[in-house]
Amino acid sequence: MELVLERKKFFRSSLNPTHKEETVTYEILQQHKSEQQRLIAAGIIESPKITDDVFTSKQESEFIKGRSVEEVFDNIAKKYSL
Repeated sequence: MELVLERKKFFRSSLNPTHKEETVTYEILQQHKSEQQRLIAAGIIESPKITDDVFTSKQESEFIKGRSVEEVFDNIAKKYSL
């Protein structure tokens, strides 16, 4: 017997939206950047970080090495017993 759990999603609308629409200009972007730098300096938020954790090391080596189209279709055929 297989037990399947489903995660329910709830959406709650807000009468008071936290973001307002604004026309983005270089001045507004500079204000946002200055505010972000202030919050980082105060220790309230962390500096954004770019991570490269898309692949495992094995997957990354396979990606760098490359695969032929034939290999891809052969693997699909093996996976689905075709």
